[in-house]
Amino acid sequence: MKKLNLLLPAMMAGCFLMMACSKKSETEQLADMRDSFTYSNYSLLSENGLALGLKAYQQGVKISGAEQMPAITQNEVCVARTLLAYGALIADKNKIALAESDLIDKENCDVFMRGAAGSLRGVIFHREKWPTLAEKETHQSQNLLASVSDKETADTQLMALHLALGSNAVMKKDYERAQIHADALALVMEAPWLGKLAQATLHFKEGKVTDGIRDVKRLSEDPSVPAEVRAELTKGIQEIEAKTGNVDAPAFMMRVLIRGVWDIATEKSSGALSQVSGFVKSQVNDFTKDEKIAE
Repeated sequence: MKKLNLLLPAMMAGCFLMMACSKKSETEQLADMRDSFTYSNYSLLSENGLALGLKAYQQGVKISGAEQMPAITQNEVCVARTLLAYGALIADKNKIALAESDLIDKENCDVFMRGAAGSLRGVIFHREKWPTLAEKETHQSQNLLASVSDKETADTQLMALHLALGSNAVMKKDYERAQIHADALALVMEAPWLGKLAQATLHFKEGKVTDGIRDVKRLSEDPSVPAEVRAELTKGIQEIEAKTGNVDAPAFMMRVLIRGVWDIATEKSSGALSQVSGFVKSQVNDFTKDEKIAE
């Protein structure tokens, strides 16, 4: 019996050691994600097909009788990849979002787009519960973005930047920083309701439920707010009012905010970017409908 008692601690220590050794590191888990069928297959299709898809979409716009649009450039392809990565995050398709953000680096898009892609990767790693990789990627993207001169910050690049950084802030529940990027997007996209939506979120986070509900009701009746966002706000008001003590109002509002940012980014655009946005939105709709993709 005494010998058995001595063996038990050794056996338990061995089990714990085996469990610790079997747990993969963040880097190994990331490598597995990049080796997955979904990531590999999507990367191959997107790398070879995105530019062709954009051109086909453009041709369809011409055939429909719409005004002739300028040619799609490499910069628009990079913008499309950033929007696709963002849309994939909304649809909870982390592997697709990672593939698009990686392709931005591979295709040598400009510094601004690579910084935005890095910020989105930080969001992906945060969702996957890889804190070390998330912090490292976010730091690297911030260094890249800090090197961009003001003259390079065209509206489309600013949009991509604030989509990325705003999404990162939402994942970290840093509502104050999300407010900053929502306000910036409101200015860039001429959509002041985005800033008001973020402000309503802050009211809920600070416990000012009455103010938050008032703001939401006003936004739900504001014709300048996209119809889908107004419908979602109207649907959520009753739940917030009925379950003030239980419903996670800030989380609900941030989901609506993300949807609002997405809608304004894909709807309120012009020139070649409008074609990119239209094409991207059709692809993201496929992300949300396609239940056959093997995660």
